[in-house]
Amino acid sequence: MSWGSEVEIERKRRINILIWAYAYEFENVSLVSDAKFDAECEKVDILIDTGDEFLDDFFTEDFDPSTGMWIRDFPELKRIKEMYYKHYTEEGRKEAAKARKQNLKKLEELAEQADPL
Repeated sequence: MSWGSEVEIERKRRINILIWAYAYEFENVSLVSDAKFDAECEKVDILIDTGDEFLDDFFTEDFDPSTGMWIRDFPELKRIKEMYYKHYTEEGRKEAAKARKQNLKKLEELAEQADPL
């Protein structure tokens, strides 16, 4: 059994493609092979409403599966850059792990302070 509904899979595909294109065009990093990038771009179905109007509009109006240059026109590049940094760089992963540990510690402290039922 595969993960996700058709909408979830399409949304994830679009976000991955955005991050991969950003990495290639702006960071000079290939996160996936050209063949995988091209194959995923060809699978994009702009007729699927992902529930993210901004994302849907961009892919309907500006996306071109034959290139990654369209990423340069993406109006929220800062958002994509942050996702790239957080999930695909060593420093970003370390910061995310540190934040998770801090959040866990806060949750444990709150649990200790909570009244027993």
